[in-house]
Amino acid sequence: EGFNLQEIDTILDGLYYREDQCHSFLENWDYKGNEKDEDVVNEKATLEQTLSLIKYFEEMKVHLEECQSNMAETNEETNDVT
Repeated sequence: EGFNLQEIDTILDGLYYREDQCHSFLENWDYKGNEKDEDVVNEKATLEQTLSLIKYFEEMKVHLEECQSNMAETNEETNDVT
């Protein structure tokens, strides 16, 4: 993994922006009947990859947040014992 929460947020911001660009391209491109156009095919592939990366980094973020929460709870319990 190797990313901290701030880095993951930065990556996700970029991925959300790219997702918006893909959707905008596909919504504005009059490709009906031209679904096999190379630009459309490439943009759809980019969108699919972007969505996959978003899912991955969102899951990583949740995992890191849970780990930090668990560490904080452990530290509190340790401080309460002493």
